[in-house]
Amino acid sequence: MNTPIVYDEAHLERTLRTAFEDPEVYKIPKGIIRHDYDHTHAWRANIARDTAKFVEYFYDGDSGSIENGLRRAILYRHEILSSFAVTLTYDFKRGLKADPEKRIKRVVEPGSLNPYVHWRATWHDTNYNRKNASFSVVKFGEEEARRLALEAATLNHNPVPKQYRIPDAHANERWRELSRDEVERNASRNDYSRKRGH
Repeated sequence: MNTPIVYDEAHLERTLRTAFEDPEVYKIPKGIIRHDYDHTHAWRANIARDTAKFVEYFYDGDSGSIENGLRRAILYRHEILSSFAVTLTYDFKRGLKADPEKRIKRVVEPGSLNPYVHWRATWHDTNYNRKNASFSVVKFGEEEARRLALEAATLNHNPVPKQYRIPDAHANERWRELSRDEVERNASRNDYSRKRGH
């Protein structure tokens, strides 16, 4: 199991060092993209925490430089990641039904002489492992076999739904490389051909 990321000052320092250590490229952490469109040039931070979205633009002009804009975006990203943990959990959709009636079934299987007819009960144990037991119609009779299966499905089943925590999208460190020269070129181009209001 991977060790959860701790968004502390050491993590921030590593992120900043990785982003700027190569003189040829910027290494951009997940959640930040470059935005060069018309005459708008900025770094865009888009961070998801549970159901909330945090979006902010860091414009080259306001930041004083392209590099400082990226630094501000990384600092903003770190502030969000360190302030808001991922906490939401969901019921495991492929779990067994809570209703015991939906966890028993009459089963007919081939036998060496005669078919083996039984009622099968299925449940989750305390560790959410799937368990089952069968009750022979020949041995117990139809009604009693069904009753025993229903009783097993009711009494043995773990009634607490299995849950899982939604993954932290930033837990796996991924970096996208952008040529510093290319970013500079794109940032110097402005498209004034589009008329506002049209």
